[in-house]
Amino acid sequence: MKKKMFLFVFVLTCVCLLFAFAACKDVDDAPSGDISGSGDTSGESEGGGIHIYPTGWMKDSEYHWRLEQYTGIEIDRDKHNCDDYGVCEVCKYDTSNGFSFEKYTDADGEAYSVVGVRVLSKKMVIPSTFKGIPVKTITGGPNTFIVGRNYIKSIVIPNSITDIRHYAFEDCIVLKNVTFEEGSQLKAIEEGAFMHCSSLESINIPKSVTRVGSFAFESCSSLSRVVFEEDSNLNTVGFNTFSNCSNLLSVEFGKNSKLETLGQDAFKDAVKLKYIEMPDSIIKVDKRAFSGCDSLEYNEYNNGLYLGNEENPYALFVKAKNKEITSCSVNENTKAISALAFMFCENLSSVNLPTGLKGIGEQAFSYCENLDILEIPSSVAFVGDYAFSDMSAVLLCGAESQPEGWSAKWNKSSDVLVRWGVSNVG
Repeated sequence: MKKKMFLFVFVLTCVCLLFAFAACKDVDDAPSGDISGSGDTSGESEGGGIHIYPTGWMKDSEYHWRLEQYTGIEIDRDKHNCDDYGVCEVCKYDTSNGFSFEKYTDADGEAYSVVGVRVLSKKMVIPSTFKGIPVKTITGGPNTFIVGRNYIKSIVIPNSITDIRHYAFEDCIVLKNVTFEEGSQLKAIEEGAFMHCSSLESINIPKSVTRVGSFAFESCSSLSRVVFEEDSNLNTVGFNTFSNCSNLLSVEFGKNSKLETLGQDAFKDAVKLKYIEMPDSIIKVDKRAFSGCDSLEYNEYNNGLYLGNEENPYALFVKAKNKEITSCSVNENTKAISALAFMFCENLSSVNLPTGLKGIGEQAFSYCENLDILEIPSSVAFVGDYAFSDMSAVLLCGAESQPEGWSAKWNKSSDVLVRWGVSNVG
């Protein structure tokens, strides 16, 4: 009985080996006709042989392809064919990396805006292109949906981005690092863009940026340092841009900065702020720009407190040393006088303004009741609202007529007499 069983097993094994050999021969001789399916490895060809069906789809950021199961030969290589969400309709690869986009047209042609983030990730790396078209803006406000705002720890912004729009990253409360790629083309960081990012510790802003909007970094309570690149094109910092940044220590606007305007309450209640590098380009500083900045270190000169830079410590006259001063000679290198600078200096009777002064802020001399004569150099290109309200004085202006940049409300006091084109002024 055992011999019969052994013989039966032996014969069965031989038959199986013969069939396997025949199948392998058919596979080697089989034609490579059309491929169907994804990942199947068996089936009959029209000639009676067996197809070598390919593996599942392989893919990278631009192409998909398959490999024949046994030969490893690459077939069906093609570019992704994506739907509106960036998912390839063939291989299902998500070319968008979880981002949602909206197409628009600008002066340079077609572009995409990031309008949503659909995946949860600690590191957000925004793509520079989508479907071969540049990604230029990050949309904010109610039009942006970001999964896990309280999960994102770092963001990499490509150099293709020109605009970070309103409230784009508001309330990303664990965000610590924002990196801008080298060669950034960013022009604007709009209102509230990083508002309430309470873990953000520092930020280096590209020189291409011309405007930082109101509330852009408001209540970033861990922010300690802000640096603008040298040769910055920055022109304007909006109102409340860095207000309530309670751990902010220093702000560097950068050598050769083009900054002209600081908005109202720009640094309000930045209670630990010690140092601001103020460029010579400054013209206009609105009311309470440094309100509550009790740690700010000023440069003092002749009854005035100043902010400046390494080469010129007196670029901006911030305020009078106290309200009891009777005279002040503004430093010869000063470029602007802040709003409210001399307001309520009721004993002030003599002020000398330097040739080269470019701006006088809102209500700068309001209620200076004892100031009888003030000479305004022809270099002054800007005067703010009500700069000389509630005072009676003669203003001797070097300009032949009111410069275009002066506010329409610069002089609303009927008690102020203005004389234009005074030759010995400015």
